[in-house]
Amino acid sequence: MPLLSVDAISKSYKDKTESLSVLSKISFGLEGGQFCTLFGPSGAGKTTLINIIGGLDLPDEGQVIFEDKRIDSLDERSKAKLRASTIGIAFQNPNLVVHLNVLENVMLPSLFENREDRKLRAISLLKRLNLESKLKKVPSKLSDGEKRRVSIARALLTEPKLILADEPTINLDSENRDAVLDLIQEATEKGATTIVATHDEDVSRLSDLVLHIKFGQLS
Repeated sequence: MPLLSVDAISKSYKDKTESLSVLSKISFGLEGGQFCTLFGPSGAGKTTLINIIGGLDLPDEGQVIFEDKRIDSLDERSKAKLRASTIGIAFQNPNLVVHLNVLENVMLPSLFENREDRKLRAISLLKRLNLESKLKKVPSKLSDGEKRRVSIARALLTEPKLILADEPTINLDSENRDAVLDLIQEATEKGATTIVATHDEDVSRLSDLVLHIKFGQLS
């Protein structure tokens, strides 16, 4: 059995008049140290799938298992604990906490642990992402690209075993895109299972496995 198993995931959203199918019977498996790209256009279902794998949304059908834990059946407290320690998620919308500065936002998964090694790792990640001059800035003082890179650093802080990144390189210049991808690749080489949702062909070329998704189905 693979380390990550996505088994027959389906999802639809309903309004008063109709039901819209977003994902239909999505299945695949990944081992530790594998870099997988979910490649497809906007609206293909990539973000919904990332959210379900990370325990932020529930499937209508199917299951997600990581390290023998069925993520979709855990209670909210258990899922939050898993995301704080085992799953690193870099959202397409960075979701930074507005009243925390850059360093505090990156340290958020372990903000209450008061561990000096976590602080040093956070600073190191931010330096790698060309953000060393922004440590004390609040999100309102950052560009969109800077916010995205802060989100990447936060996702990688705890050296998670499962990395989920939703369009991590969108609207980044080549230098910062390479910095992001270098960090993600390094984490994968150390054993993380990595899924990157993208429509950037250059990113997909770096992957061990490319899953093409369109209209909520793998092709």
